[in-house]
Parts: sequence; C-alpha cells; structure tokens
Amino acid sequence: NNPANEWLFDDAWGVDAAVSTPRMLAAMVEEATGLGDLVRLMTFRQGEANLVEITLPSTAPHVGLALRQVPLPRDSALVAIVRGKRVLVPTPDDTLEAGDELVFVCTAEMEDEVRTVVLGADPSRGPGGRAG
Repeated sequence: NNPANEWLFDDAWGVDAAVSTPRMLAAMVEEATGLGDLVRLMTFRQGEANLVEITLPSTAPHVGLALRQVPLPRDSALVAIVRGKRVLVPTPDDTLEAGDELVFVCTAEMEDEVRTVVLGADPSRGPGGRAG
C-alpha cells in the first residue's frame, strides 16, 4: 500500500475511509512515544474529520473528574476510552483516569483545541499546544 495512492479510494469507489498500512504503522510508533500528546490515527472523508488519540498523563487537568465536567470543543466527540484491556463507551458519569487512552473524532481544525482542553495549557508547548 502506497500512502500516495490514498486519494484514489473515495466515495466514487464506495470507500468511506482509506486505510493505509504505512500510515497506521507510523501512528502506532507515534503512539508508543506519545504519552500526553495527540496522535492522529486515521483521516476520514479526505481530511474533513480525523480519528485521534490522547493518552492522559497524571498531570492532565481533568484526571479524577466526570466527563460531564470536561468542556469538550465543538466539532469533536469522545468516542471511546481505552482503559487497560477494556474499551469503554463514554458516558457523562465516567471518570477520567491517568493512563486512559481517549479516542476522539474531530475536524482537523479542532485538534489543537482538543489537545489543549484535555492536556491543559503547558508553557513548554509552542503555538497550538505542540511540543517544540
């Protein structure tokens, strides 16, 4: 699978989401080194929405709070919480724990805001919340 050919696989071919093995492998490598950062796992609809994951560090501002207390940005949805070997479908009463892998669907424009809400403001991060 050549990632440069992803553009071929669209609605005209009956494909909802092009899956690129190299992109998935790259995301897995990033995930292994990405505690406390947002990792893009997949892009839907030619970049209009992304599946992203953030592993919650113990320093995150919402650890110990119920989801109903977390002000999630517009155009984003928390679709799963991976906790150990369990996959949880999030409910407003679920409490976030350090080490939770939060899986979101959001627009590309909202990724930085999702990162900021989940991880909090960090002065060591540059514009948009990215390390650097």
